[in-house]
Amino acid sequence: MPEATVLVFGSPAVGAKLMRAAPALAPDLPLRLPVHEDGHGRRFTCRDSGALIREHGL
Repeated sequence: MPEATVLVFGSPAVGAKLMRAAPALAPDLPLRLPVHEDGHGRRFTCRDSGALIREHGL
C-alpha cells in the first residue's frame, strides 16, 4: 500500500445538525480525504457528496 496522508475536515456545528437529521450519516463524518502519490503525481480519493446526500435522504 502506498504511503498516504489523510486530511480530516468538517464543521462540528454542521456535522451535528446533519447527524440529527440522518443518524446513519455519522460514520461518514467528519469527511476524510486520503492523499497519496503515484507515478503521475498526487492523487486523492473521496466519496461523492451527492451520493452521500442521496444515500441518507438529505
